[in-house]
Amino acid sequence: MASPLNCGYDLTQKALLSLNLFYVAIGGLLIFTSAYAKSASIVTSVSVLGGIIAAGVFLIMVALLGIYGTKKQHQAALFF
Repeated sequence: MASPLNCGYDLTQKALLSLNLFYVAIGGLLIFTSAYAKSASIVTSVSVLGGIIAAGVFLIMVALLGIYGTKKQHQAALFF
């Protein structure tokens, strides 16, 4: 059986991993929504759609860095 300190660390690691996966999903949703808005001609401003897509890509990149830092226990990646 794991010690109570190790159990708390594992719980924290899994919570951080699930939070980063949630951020990946939100970033994908931003990209999908803006692509749908462009194809359905809901929003015609390219700068607005480009900004939303850029925000989604940035969010996914930061979340993937967080997932890497969580899995490898890399402190520099986690503090970024």
